[in-house]
Amino acid sequence: MRRPTLRRVAHGVLRAADASPSWLPTRALFDPIKAVLSRETGPDALIEVAGALEAADVRYWLAGGWGVDALIGKQTRPHRDVDVVIDGFEANEPRARHALEAIGFRHVKFDEGGVWMPLRSTLDDDSGHKVELMGIDWPRLRGEMQARAGGEGVQPESDAQVGDEFTEGIVNGRRVPCLSAQVQRLFHTGFDLEPWGHHNVDLLDTEIGTSPGGDRADSGLHDPPRGTNRG
Repeated sequence: MRRPTLRRVAHGVLRAADASPSWLPTRALFDPIKAVLSRETGPDALIEVAGALEAADVRYWLAGGWGVDALIGKQTRPHRDVDVVIDGFEANEPRARHALEAIGFRHVKFDEGGVWMPLRSTLDDDSGHKVELMGIDWPRLRGEMQARAGGEGVQPESDAQVGDEFTEGIVNGRRVPCLSAQVQRLFHTGFDLEPWGHHNVDLLDTEIGTSPGGDRADSGLHDPPRGTNRG
């Protein structure tokens, strides 16, 4: 069923405002409207995104709020977007973007993500779902992980070969690739956290056993159900 024309037009206007330079007053002007129109990007949307990326043979890992909830094995709060780390971002982002466009997403903008994931490509759809494709600062991650391990280690041959920094989580009974709890906890440092960020940190520390220093009792899935099917 197609969304009413007025709502589609409103989303188009907001996408244009969101893609505009941060210094323009339109960003602040449309924030209240955007908050109303933005909808939860729930588990069904996430699984559809995961399926599209896998069908396109794009290697990825969940990060952010959904990445933490997948590690816990249950949804703990509403999510306005899905953060997806792409292996070899510059080479593989176009393929990931085209895979999502094929299921109804539109590209909104390229911009800088943050301290640990500086490369970002944002997409959304007419239902208000939002996906952020992210590229990791691999040298910084490697340096930090090697420092915490007490040595320089061996330089990986590719982005994805960083050790045990990747694992699997569960969303609605489906296993999905995720950043490990250790990396997720690390990626919540170095900047001021918003309320949802504090929620993620609390879950990592209390449910999985990470600490501010990045130590953890378990870097992988927390109490995974047995016999879960990937499909």
